Amino acid sequence: MTVDDQKLLAYLDGQLPDTEMDAIANLAERDPEVMSRLAEYQDMTKYLRDRPVTEAALQNLHRVHTDVLKVESTLPRTPTVGTKGQMRNRRLVLVLLSLLALGAIALAILYQPTPSDESSPEILYAAYFDPAEISFATRDRQTDEELLDAAEMFNNGQYNQVITLLEGRVEPKARYALGISLLDQGRTIQARQVFDELRRDQTIYSDDVYWYTGLSHLRDGNTLQAITAFQLIDRSSNKKRAAESILEKLSD
Repeated sequence: MTVDDQKLLAYLDGQLPDTEMDAIANLAERDPEVMSRLAEYQDMTKYLRDRPVTEAALQNLHRVHTDVLKVESTLPRTPTVGTKGQMRNRRLVLVLLSLLALGAIALAILYQPTPSDESSPEILYAAYFDPAEISFATRDRQTDEELLDAAEMFNNGQYNQVITLLEGRVEPKARYALGISLLDQGRTIQARQVFDELRRDQTIYSDDVYWYTGLSHLRDGNTLQAITAFQLIDRSSNKKRAAESILEKLSD
């Protein structure tokens, strides 16, 4: 199955039907190339969202565009006998002007100020990502030494080592700890895949799954998806008050 760039971007924005969302998520899990493309687009869209284009930047882009049109209008429009060199030069100039315009766009985006207010998604993520300690009940320490080590590392914030230990485990609590660890390491797409599995299996972690799914979208800068996840948390959940606080700040 091949997936074009437009569909991958729609997937990251949550704009595809559920069946297509699941299909791309499953494909990304099996295909490292698709996973790599998703990660690149995710980083790119996050970077651009953090740097809104200002009015001054738009005016600069308009000036560049106007200059390109002026130069282009002075170039010969139709080929005549003996003008192959002129046509070749014209094409070269147009290419250079196009590159100049693209460079101006890139610079305009690159040098925009990054938002630092308390309601920005990234700051909210950093403020609210604070996983509670976990423990694994076990009757046989020898058999479940791996789970005990994973719990200790998780509680010490050594999330990268937790991923190594738990990627092959199927226990709900192990999957739950794995999803949080992936989220901490910035692997948000894989984290959401784990959270979706836990939600579909209707485990006791349903509300926590919505909570961490919302945080994962905050980390990616996807405010609308984050709001949707937080709104799905049950009112009886101990995460509801924190979720409502985030929703209030996002609405400011």
